[in-house]
Amino acid sequence: MTRYPTDSIIVYALRKLGFKHIHSVEPKSEIRSSDFELYPTRSEVGSVREFGMVFKDESGVFWNQIDTSLSATTIGLHPNIGAFMSSVRG
Repeated sequence: MTRYPTDSIIVYALRKLGFKHIHSVEPKSEIRSSDFELYPTRSEVGSVREFGMVFKDESGVFWNQIDTSLSATTIGLHPNIGAFMSSVRG
């Protein structure tokens, strides 16, 4: 399953590359399973369709920020991200 920012060019490219199970997601959405949670985060770069991703499972939390800076606004957009970051900072 492929998750991507909503963009028709990305959909076109993914289909040309052979991906079949593609689903757009927006920042602040939640993707949950019994084993993990995913939280897309917005990019601070408005001209590029991208997002970061918070990955959480029983072993910990990882935030792939892509190439965006860490921003209090982005952290504050999703209540769980703020809690994750607080736990990471100690």
